[in-house]
Formats: sequence, C-alpha cells, structure tokens
Amino acid sequence: MTDTTIKHIATVFPIDAKALEPDPKFRRRRSIIREFSLNTSTHGIPGIARSQNIHNRIFWIVSTLIFTGIMLFFIVESMKAYFNYPTQTSVSFIVERSQAFPAVSICNYSPMRFDNFIEPFLNFTKFLNLTYTNDTSTISIELVPYITEFVQNLLNDSEPVTSYFFPLNSTLISCLYNGQRCQANDFIPFYSSSFGRCYTFNAKMKLNQSSVRSTTDFGDVSVGMIAMIHDNTELPLIEVAGIQLEPGRRHKLSYKKKIHELLSSPYSDCTNQISLVIQTMFNQYADADYAYSQVLYVSVGMMAMIHDNTELPLIEVAGIQLEPGRKYKLSYKKKIYQLLPSPYSDCTNKIPLVMQAMFNRYAGADYAYSQVLCYTLCIQTYVYNECKCVSPFEWIAQSIVLSGTDEIREVSLCNVTDQCYMTATARITTTDSIWNQFCSDCSQACSTVDFIITTSAVSAPSTTYVPVIKKFVEKSDIILPKNWSNAWQSEIPKNYLAVDIVCETTRVETYTQDASISGVDLLSNVGGHTGLWIGISFLSIMELVEMLYRLIRYDYYILKGKIRRRNQEQS
Repeated sequence: MTDTTIKHIATVFPIDAKALEPDPKFRRRRSIIREFSLNTSTHGIPGIARSQNIHNRIFWIVSTLIFTGIMLFFIVESMKAYFNYPTQTSVSFIVERSQAFPAVSICNYSPMRFDNFIEPFLNFTKFLNLTYTNDTSTISIELVPYITEFVQNLLNDSEPVTSYFFPLNSTLISCLYNGQRCQANDFIPFYSSSFGRCYTFNAKMKLNQSSVRSTTDFGDVSVGMIAMIHDNTELPLIEVAGIQLEPGRRHKLSYKKKIHELLSSPYSDCTNQISLVIQTMFNQYADADYAYSQVLYVSVGMMAMIHDNTELPLIEVAGIQLEPGRKYKLSYKKKIYQLLPSPYSDCTNKIPLVMQAMFNRYAGADYAYSQVLCYTLCIQTYVYNECKCVSPFEWIAQSIVLSGTDEIREVSLCNVTDQCYMTATARITTTDSIWNQFCSDCSQACSTVDFIITTSAVSAPSTTYVPVIKKFVEKSDIILPKNWSNAWQSEIPKNYLAVDIVCETTRVETYTQDASISGVDLLSNVGGHTGLWIGISFLSIMELVEMLYRLIRYDYYILKGKIRRRNQEQS
C-alpha cells in the first residue's frame, strides 16, 4: 500500500495509520534495492532510481557507465604502475661523529720474496731440464715465464706457499691508530692472485661477535708542506683536508666547485687516523739484474686499499699504487648505497655456497657478498666445465660447486700455456646465454659502502729518521744487499713508505633507493579516482554491505515463514 492509501483508510476507520504500515524487516527485495539506490552516496545510481521517464533514466545510465569505465581505466593504470615497482633515489647527508673506521689493506707490489723463492725455483727448472745453474744470486730473463708455472705446480700439489711471500712483521716498521700503537697481529692475512700475501687492518671478524674500531677510539717524520683549497668563508681544517706537497716539484692543483645546501653542521670533528710505516724491500724483488720485477712487475712499491670492514679486498682492481720514498696521506669520505630487495631490484645479500667456502679460508673474517667476486667464481665454474681445470691467474678461486649439486670441490689450475681456459673465459663473457646460465645469481649487493679517497704525498723519510729505520731493517729476517754497509743511506729511501689514513669529514653521504609508489600511494590513487568519477568511498561500500545484509535477512524471514507453514500443514 502507498502512503496515500494508508492515510485514506486511517481517516475512514478509527485506527492508527502506523499500524497499517508493513514491518520494515518484511519489505520486498525491490523496496530494499530502491531505498539503497535513492539514498546511496555513490553518484549516478540515485539519478537512475529517481528518473520519472525513460529518457531521463537512459541519460543517467549512459553517464554512469561512461564515468565508471573512465574510473576503471585509471584504476587499472594505477595498479599497473604500482606492479612495475618503480623506484627513486634519495640522497641524505648524515653527520656521524662516531663511525666505524674502514678496513685498510696493504700488499707488496711484488708478491715473491727472492731469497726464499730462488732456490726452490731453480730446482723446479732443473727438473724441467731448463737450467743447470746453482747461482742463487740472480735469475735469467729466459726463466721468468716459468715462475707462474712454478706457483701453479705448488698450488696443484697443495704445498704451502706462505714462505715465498713477504711477512708483515718484517715489513711493518710502525703502526699507530689514533696515537695508540698497533701490532702486526692486528692485521689479518688474505691472498691476492697478483700480489700474493696481503694484510688487512680492522676487518670485521666472526669470533666472539667482534666489533670493528671506531673513529672515536682512544680519544712526524716527513719533509714538505701542506696546502688546502677551501671556501672564502671557511676556517681551513688543514690537518684533515690538506694536501701534502713534495719539495722539488711544481704542483698543479685543479679544482671543481660543488655546493651542498644543508643545515648548519661542523665541517669535520673527525681526528682519527692510522699511520703505517712500511719498507718495500726492493732488494728482495730480485737480485742482480732484477729480471723478475722488470718482466712481470715493472714497478716498485706497495698497494693500498680503503674499503668496508666486511668487504673482501679486491685490491688488484681497487687498490692505490704507492711509490717508495714518500709519506702519503689518504683522506676519505664515506658513501653508502642501499637498494631495495625484490621485487624492486634484483639485489641480494645472500652469500653463495662457493663464495662462503672461499671466505672460510680467510682467518675467520666476516666477509659479505660481493658481485665482482661472484663473477670470478661463476667464470671459474664454466672454465672447469669446459677444461676440467680453472684459470691459473685466479688461483685464489680454486673452489667450485658442481652444476646441479651442492658439492664443493677443490680443482687444479690449468697450465699457463693451455689455451682452453682463455677460450672458455672469452666465450662466457661474450655469450649472453652462457653468462645467464652460469652467472644468473650474481646480482648486485643490496648494501655497499664506498670511500672517496684524496691522495697526497711528501718526501720521506727525513734524514733524522733514517738511522731509526736502519736499526729496524738490520733486526729483520730479510737478507740485506751485499753492499748494505756502504749503500744503506741510499737504499732506505728506495724501500721506505709511510701512509696516513685520515677521515676527512664526519658527513656520510647516503644514497637510498625508495619505492616511487607505495601501497598507501596506490590506495590513495584508487580512492581519488573512485571519488572523482562516481563518488565511491568506504562509506559507500558500507551502504552496499547494509543493503546485502537486509536482502539476506529478508530471504531468511521468507524461508522461515515457508518452513513454519509447511510444518503447520503437516501437523
């Protein structure tokens, strides 16, 4: 009954008009849907429900469908953009007054110690019928190509090679960290395929959850001057940012201007440094004509590298070459790169099994994943599959994991003259399908730390310090040149080298990869489009839920009434 009919009946018969109204819970389905359509906050539906003629209804239906289609298009585009996982990089500058001091790695530029090497090497060449000499004071040019084969033979036979390399206690004259003395046992050894036995200061260790040294822990023997280029309004903190200049040279200091607009903070209050005084022992590179150093290692000096405490130093590619006869200052600035994990990037911090087997050789150091090292290991695996041996020039990577298994195997090195390993290496690096098969797991690391190094040097040692070095050299176990008593004053500058590693600024530059579209952004975009085009909100959804609930309740009462009547008829 309509409201008019109810009111008319109520005027004829003396009853309350409300008594004739049907119970709201027993309204028909059409009434429930119509009430929802007229009262919903969603645009378009009320216009359809209250239309008085067919033309008006068609207008509202077409309008609602068009704008609903536009809304769905933009929603789909927003979802596609989100699932493309776009990223952006944010740069932040954080002042860390106390930060982890980086690891410092050093190597002698020539890996072999001549006095321990020459006799076994001559025995090896005699075995190959290459020479019959017993002269251990020199080495001929013709025998130099067999040095690599000699080392390869030692490694394939699992013979120790440590004695052929330079020991740190005979190389390190002095070590100071923030004014406190450090010893040779504060360094851990590692091996380089190019430079033999090298040493790292302040590497992170696994045992006892050891921590690395901090820049705030604990609280000169050179000739030259210090220079610094700085802003016109800047007080020059030349102790940490100055450049060392050597006498007897004309220095050209070129600069590029770079402006950072930040909140005020101190330029630097970082006073930490490590000072290393080292002798390169050039006389042990080779005696007499220096054939070995002239053919294989045409330079004399040291290699140094400043790196993260958890990074295995790949000093062959990232090291800095240091010349004897100077004191160097290496000032560093710290940069951090942080990438988002999958699905935003393919980065990883997971250490593969073969890489962990390699790390286990390094004196308990807690090394992290390295993409470059992963490349080396996967290339070695392919070379082994093709040649049943691995490259002799990457002898630190003799461990491989057989394809399809978790078995780690120590394999032999290929002969230097064998072309197979060179052909296989060239093939995998130039063939994408092979590379993707063997090196697909070599993603970039999710977190890396780089150090920007500024290098400067002055002449060293001073004449007053030379006698101190002489005493150290004469007490070491390194064999001295035959003319040492007459030539020690000229020999020491050829073998002396000092390094200061200094934190230039406490400001750490951090590059962080962030999601361009987050889940909240997606929800906001969808809500914006639904509200813009047809006015849907969460309350609109609750109105729909209410209508469905009323329809279900209506069907429930109808079904309940049918069951009751059926039971009455049966009884």
